[in-house]
Amino acid sequence: MQGKAGGMGDAMEHCRRFMKHKLHDGAYIYIDSRSSRERDEYFDIFLDLQDQDQEGYAQCRVNKQGLITYYAIREFRQKARSFSID
Repeated sequence: MQGKAGGMGDAMEHCRRFMKHKLHDGAYIYIDSRSSRERDEYFDIFLDLQDQDQEGYAQCRVNKQGLITYYAIREFRQKARSFSID
């Protein structure tokens, strides 16, 4: 998923939108701006995740061109994925 390239703010918003897509409805996503940082070639963005039953955290790595090159979700369920054969 590619987003707008720019500064730290653009990377944070891109990561938040990506996580909103990956997580179930009703999940709250908070950007941890104190832990997030800019590196020479990418931004490391950290997020806190919460819903009625659980708390967790996530990390996104967004390169300077706006592409998410890595993400991890810890201690939090993602949307269910399934395949059906007709």
